[in-house]
Parts: sequence; C-alpha cells; structure tokens
Amino acid sequence: MSRYNNHLLPALGKLALDEIIAERLENLKTSLQEGLSPQTVKHVLSLVRRIINRAITQRQWSGENPVSRVDLPRVSNRRVRFLSFEEAKALLAALKEKSLLIHDMALLSLHCGLRLGEVTALQPQHIDLSSGIIHVMDAKNGTSRGYNPLHLEHPIR
Repeated sequence: MSRYNNHLLPALGKLALDEIIAERLENLKTSLQEGLSPQTVKHVLSLVRRIINRAITQRQWSGENPVSRVDLPRVSNRRVRFLSFEEAKALLAALKEKSLLIHDMALLSLHCGLRLGEVTALQPQHIDLSSGIIHVMDAKNGTSRGYNPLHLEHPIR
C-alpha cells in the first residue's frame, strides 16, 4: 500500500489504463531512481505490472502490459561489508559466554567463510585432519569446495 500511495498514485493515479505507456513508466523509473534504491524501484514497477496483469485477467485491459517494455533495475545482493578483526573478536567473546558450541560454529564460519547451513551440514568424513582441509559438500551454489583454515594470516580465537 505504501508503494502505491507514495509512488504510483501521485504519478499514475489520474491516468486511464490506456494512458499508462512504456515511455511514462520509463519517466517514472527515472524519477524514482533519484531517491530510492534499485530494489525499491523494481518493486514499484513490479506493482504496476501486477496491477495491469490483474486488469488483463479481469478483461479491463487488452493488449500488452507496458511494463514488459521497461528494463527493470538490476539489483545486486552482494555484500560489501565484513566484520573487522575487532568486531569478530567481540562477537566471538559474546557468543562464548552464551554457548561454546555456537562460538565454535561461528569461529569456523569466520575462518572459512562458511554459511550456517554449510557448518551444520559438516560430517566427520568431510574433515581431513592430516591435510587440514574441510570439504564443504553441496554448497549454496551447487558445487563442493575445500578450505584449509590453518593457512590464515590473522587467526581469530
């Protein structure tokens, strides 16, 4: 409702459906990009698409959905922030007070860059103590990989 009230109603609210054309939507996209994140702009345009698709389904609109002619913003979900050495130490200290198991899981995750699911899926046969390698099976991206947590410049304890 807030996306509709804050972004669509002011820009498109007084228009007839046949007046909502790709050029107008491109202008809306450009104006939204000045103050909103790409993901929010994408959500707003997706809301327009859903509204027009509903109008098509209910036979209140015939023809192509004009949103199909608008390139939606590309959204990157990559994380660019990492814990500093001091933050990691503080986190581990706090976790150690709560649970040694959770502390050890977080420690392994920090050293190897493992996700929680990857840590909890580890089995004894995935750990090769002689070579110091942990084999991560069926990671999120569908591949398996190996880590050697012993080759770290600044180990966190």
